[in-house]
Amino acid sequence: MARQELPALASEPLSAQVLAGKRIFYNARDPRMSAEGYLSCATCHLDGDHDGRTFDFTGRGEGLRNTTSLRGRGGMAHGLVHWSANFDEIQDFENDIRQFFGGRGFLTDAQFASTQNPLGPPKAGLNAALDALAAYVASLGPSSLPRSPYRNPDGSLSAAAVRGQTVFQNEGCASCHTPPRYTESGMGLPPLLRDVGTLRPTSGGRLGGTLSGIDTPTLLGLFATAPYFHDGSAATLEDVFRVTGGVLVPAENGTPYGGAWIVNQFTEQNYDDTPRGRAFVNLEGNGQGLRLTGVNGGSGGTAALEIRFSNSRPLGGSIGLRVRVNGSLWQTVSLPGVGNDPNWRMTNWESLWIEGFTLNAGSGNTIELEATDWAIAIDEVLIANHNRLQQAQPHRRVLALSPSDRADLIAFLRSLDRQTAAGSAPPPSAIFADGFE
Repeated sequence: MARQELPALASEPLSAQVLAGKRIFYNARDPRMSAEGYLSCATCHLDGDHDGRTFDFTGRGEGLRNTTSLRGRGGMAHGLVHWSANFDEIQDFENDIRQFFGGRGFLTDAQFASTQNPLGPPKAGLNAALDALAAYVASLGPSSLPRSPYRNPDGSLSAAAVRGQTVFQNEGCASCHTPPRYTESGMGLPPLLRDVGTLRPTSGGRLGGTLSGIDTPTLLGLFATAPYFHDGSAATLEDVFRVTGGVLVPAENGTPYGGAWIVNQFTEQNYDDTPRGRAFVNLEGNGQGLRLTGVNGGSGGTAALEIRFSNSRPLGGSIGLRVRVNGSLWQTVSLPGVGNDPNWRMTNWESLWIEGFTLNAGSGNTIELEATDWAIAIDEVLIANHNRLQQAQPHRRVLALSPSDRADLIAFLRSLDRQTAAGSAPPPSAIFADGFE
């Protein structure tokens, strides 16, 4: 039987400019894009999505930044881009291409020199290839968002999501996450940045200066974009309503006791060496601990800790950690195993958020973290005193809702998808029509 070649498509659905931009978006071999042939826009944004990673951009004058999805945002249709609202056009990615991808760039050196400030003179219109790249990113509008698996089969909201929509409205969530874009982000300068209690020392800066707040992210497609917050500090939607910023204390700045010691000579024991520092404190067994003194309790009241840890337990296992506050045992918490067994090398790290204890007003507080029986490594401790928890009330107020109202709200948030963005439900035959599922 003779071979027959059939076209994959009867006609190309993308315009010539958007198609050219899509090719540029994926092409790491283009020396204008990358020096060594392995970096392109698609490296972090395959299919316009996100890679689920948090990168350390401190060297860029920023900080820890969680990769965002481009899908549904339509390029600049949701306002200034990035968590710190530091680009006012997609063509500003010329800066990243030149400075961090090692690419030659699409603009001439003279053009780049005169437009290097990402909030300054525009790059648009200076280079056809760069404009095509921006056109492809702009094409990732509402139809590029996936359909939420939390909706009913016919695309309608579940009963819980309908109730959750009422909770969303009653709690004032729309004041920042304003429908239909579910963000208040815009193109105005200076941008509207909000500090809702999520900033940490690792949040870094903005364009080499002070970071006063975060550009409000859209909630569209939220079900598929974990982790959350600018630094990925909330692993789940439930964590969004608990986790805050605070004072970050490297474990090596505390005092080991009972035989615990600081480990700082083996880089291979801490693969997060660059953003976190290589040192950590090792608690080898029962009674060995880490003491943090001079802890600021602010005005006093309920506080929280986030402990970044590793241990020698396999996945599915657990290990105990005693938490003492000002000399009294508050409780023994269970740290999940992180999967280092059987090598016992601290190469896998997790974070645990705990709250409910009380700190006294002022900086005279002491917190002790003590192993109950097995090896625990502590890399750093974030302390959120009562003042910081109060600052985070725009999110944490959800914790005061009844469990049923909270579950309904989360059901609604998980339903925000392409249908929400479009304003009406597409017919079932169109749900998978654009190839983004």
